[in-house]
Amino acid sequence: GGAWGFAHATCICLPRSPGPRCEELLIFQCGLAGGEVCVYTCSASAPPRKSQTKRLHWGCVTCLAASERPNGLFDVHLITGGADGCVKIWKLLLKQSTLLDRQVKLSNAPIPVLPVAVLQSHTSPVTCLSVCMPMDL
Repeated sequence: GGAWGFAHATCICLPRSPGPRCEELLIFQCGLAGGEVCVYTCSASAPPRKSQTKRLHWGCVTCLAASERPNGLFDVHLITGGADGCVKIWKLLLKQSTLLDRQVKLSNAPIPVLPVAVLQSHTSPVTCLSVCMPMDL
């Protein structure tokens, strides 16, 4: 299909814990016709720059959300919904840095994503996603 008609984005601030200071920011953007999600990185000292494009669906990615669970090792999942009615769950393989007290440190290398689950029971495009980590939803 064609483009979804609008772009949608979600942000993940790293490190999430400990402390309120955001050292780096990941911005995920969808809405492209080819099933791609664009990943941008930025920090307090650098403006956003496109770091990679990942094809995650066969058709347009219509919505996305991120789940963050800071539990010692940083655990982040990206959830994507598609025009094809699929919801896909991806684990972001973020590197840990011992120099930053086990906080996540981004590099210039692409962020690997590992497929975790595919939910195919929707009969219409998935247009909205939400996650609630305290309830494990």
